[in-house]
Amino acid sequence: MSSWFVARPRLRGLILASIGIALAFCGGWEASRKLTTEPRFPALVRLTLTNPGDAPPAVRAGVLDSLDALQKAYTRRDPAALPELMRHCFDPSLSVLAIGTDPTEWANGYEKVGRFIAHDWTSWGDVTLDLADAQISSAGATAWLATIGTVNIRQTVRPIRLTAVMSNAGDRWVFRQMRYEYDERPIQVLDLLSLTTLARIRLR
Repeated sequence: MSSWFVARPRLRGLILASIGIALAFCGGWEASRKLTTEPRFPALVRLTLTNPGDAPPAVRAGVLDSLDALQKAYTRRDPAALPELMRHCFDPSLSVLAIGTDPTEWANGYEKVGRFIAHDWTSWGDVTLDLADAQISSAGATAWLATIGTVNIRQTVRPIRLTAVMSNAGDRWVFRQMRYEYDERPIQVLDLLSLTTLARIRLR
């Protein structure tokens, strides 16, 4: 160690303190990327406090039929059932976009969306969507929905949201755009000072 460094205890203390602060900052930043906090109120309660949407009963039933088919396919995770799901819930002649929870998960087009879903079945967790309380609205041949659910990843349950835009394809409603999001946020410094928030912190 340099003699000038040893001979200057005040400077040495300042440098060591700076290093300590930098390490603490890096540790806190990394923790903020790994730790999240769930919504203050259960997602289901927040959703049912609002209206179910303005879609007529026939439209709602058709949209829910496709959403139910999507849920059943995510539950089974059977690659052999993927072609049937794609025929039922999508139209190869129409543009479609699927957006996942990761920043790079943007799938454009019928074939890529099929691969997106197949990847979810092998690399994501067990998805459970709330069909009964889905908010569904429509205008003519277009409908849009929002619902919540959970994904169980290696015995860790995380809340999610699904939003989608759909089109009437005559005998069924098909997805034109769908997006999965985690229904949680990274922790903030003030969260560590709240006992109620600490109870909702999860490692992702």
